[in-house]
Amino acid sequence: LFGSVLRGGGGGGKPPAAPRRFDYRSQTTQTQTQSSEAQTQTMNAAALESARRAKDATRSLERGMLSLNQIFLDMANLVTTQGDALDDVEAHVAKSAAAARGAERSLTAAREHQKKGRRKVFAIVGIAVACVVVVALIAIAGFV
Repeated sequence: LFGSVLRGGGGGGKPPAAPRRFDYRSQTTQTQTQSSEAQTQTMNAAALESARRAKDATRSLERGMLSLNQIFLDMANLVTTQGDALDDVEAHVAKSAAAARGAERSLTAAREHQKKGRRKVFAIVGIAVACVVVVALIAIAGFV
């Protein structure tokens, strides 16, 4: 009986279970695998977050560039409009300068005509006074 117990044959006909051995190498490998998977997931999450931030920054930059492009288009439109207005102003200034030169010539001519008119008036008045004096002398001489 003792022999059968020692050999594993014992009372219920079942052989005794072999003691289970703990495999440290297997446990370490499994722990390392889990740790590596966790690190990979963390790195993937970090990479995804970094990619998302880069995408957001790119979109923000694109919006800024589109806004800047619109500003330049508006500025070009204003410059074109202002250029046309400046051309109109320049044409008006040139016309005004020509009109001013013409007015100056007209004023000079008017002054000359006025001087000549005054001379004629003085001459006519002088002749009239001389005629009156001559007539008065003749009338006085006829009475004497």
